Amino acid sequence: MRIAVVVSGFPIPSETFILRQIIDLIGCGHEVDVFADTLIRENVATLGVGADVIVRVKPSWFLPRPFSPRKSIRKAARGLYRRLSHLQSFGYHRAFGLIMHERAYDIIHAHFGPNGQRAVRARQFRKLKGKIVTTFHGYDVNLLPRELGTDLYRDLFLHGDVFTVGSQFMRKQIEQLGAPVDRVIEIPMGVPINEYQPGTKVRSNVLNIITIARLVEVKGIRYLLQAISLATNAGIKVRCVIAGDGPLRSTLMAYADTLGITELIEFTGAVSACRTRELFKEADVFVLPSIVTGNGEQESQGLAVAEAQACGLPVITTETGGLPESIRPNCSGVLVAPANAHQLATAIQHMASNRNQAENMGRSGRRYVEERFSFTQQQNKFSELYKWLLRDN
Repeated sequence: MRIAVVVSGFPIPSETFILRQIIDLIGCGHEVDVFADTLIRENVATLGVGADVIVRVKPSWFLPRPFSPRKSIRKAARGLYRRLSHLQSFGYHRAFGLIMHERAYDIIHAHFGPNGQRAVRARQFRKLKGKIVTTFHGYDVNLLPRELGTDLYRDLFLHGDVFTVGSQFMRKQIEQLGAPVDRVIEIPMGVPINEYQPGTKVRSNVLNIITIARLVEVKGIRYLLQAISLATNAGIKVRCVIAGDGPLRSTLMAYADTLGITELIEFTGAVSACRTRELFKEADVFVLPSIVTGNGEQESQGLAVAEAQACGLPVITTETGGLPESIRPNCSGVLVAPANAHQLATAIQHMASNRNQAENMGRSGRRYVEERFSFTQQQNKFSELYKWLLRDN
């Protein structure tokens, strides 16, 4: 098949699921082009992206953007300037060569709703040709419609071919926005379980906590720091590694200092997938304390939760968004109320005091991921979806 993948920036550390899919499609012999606003070269080395992938990345600046009446002309002009500036990362000759003719594909797979809109408009303007699959991931459903209007995806839902989501929570959200029920398919983002394996741990009297997250408000890391302070004051020995980067990093580091727990916390910054797996094997429990932000943003699936379970870790996470679907509550992990440091601290204390039960939870989580969140299952489902769309043509 000829497959176009439409993304925003590429590659992005918090969107390794897209990179995995592209690598797998190439490995299966498909002819793949990746259309991106920006080729982020500093992430290429960090994520270990090979030349066989980079050579397929093309600038998406020629894909039309849907008009939003709420965006000012000044903002639109600034956006155009940024997109033209991004062409330097590709080379101008590659960029301008794309605008001259229609590019035909069997499948156009857009990640995130706004890129699905662009793909639909590009097909209408005869810049791209092919069946359009749009995969929604979270902020594009629970945040953007609040900012830009609930009719944001009207044209996409009218003219797109299929829409996929990672959880029942996400399905309900996009159906409320007007997605046609018969064209919404649930395909959870998967984990390559042959790569994410449980490690052999030596139990100590210190509970080693790991969280992998972009350091933004919705991840609720502030409440994890509060919970660690509370658990420490209760006599629990804890060490926590916070892997990931983001705009709140310096604020969170300062907050840890204010709480007097700086020596217990390690902020690693962005890490590669390989280093992520190493950190999982060094940990005893994974915590994702996500919240619902004031503007309505919340987790759609929580892929890091599945990755942690694949590595045999018990999970503590919150009853928000699609996270309850990502674990077997009280079997592979524990759910607590969002933005509640006391409940989070109690769960941490329970894990520290009941190591055998925690390890059993980790084994249950591994089985759950094998059954529900395997990357192979994900790709098989997408492959069948692509074939069905082509037969339907």
